[in-house]
Amino acid sequence: VIVYLAQKRHSSYGRNSLKLLQSSVRSLVANYLNKHCDDLMFLHYGEMDRATQNEVLALTGDASARFLLVPANYRTTPVRAPAQDRWLQHERFSAGYRHMIRLYTIGIWEIVSGCGYEYMMRMDEDSAILSPITYNVFSYM
Repeated sequence: VIVYLAQKRHSSYGRNSLKLLQSSVRSLVANYLNKHCDDLMFLHYGEMDRATQNEVLALTGDASARFLLVPANYRTTPVRAPAQDRWLQHERFSAGYRHMIRLYTIGIWEIVSGCGYEYMMRMDEDSAILSPITYNVFSYM
């Protein structure tokens, strides 16, 4: 499965993440998914309403694609964590950034395995596939 972490607005930079995500998905479809119909999973923290999800899903063509809410334990600060103002470099690395890092280092494997996948490829909203990929990346793995 190809996995994105989707959001409308970037939690640290305030940039338009939805616009970047749409561009990334278009490049993925044009240069990979049009030949290899691998599944797509868009994880989100609750910010992506149904209408926005449908806008993104409309870009995915024939690929099997869905949105999945990140489990609650990866949307909240761990119980044993200190208060945010005592985090090392708390002004540089926001809570949203730390949730994302925790999700991609620990939680993602449980999520994709629980959905029946053995392999995953991470795409970010600012990722782009700039030329055709002629082989299936999962078969190659």
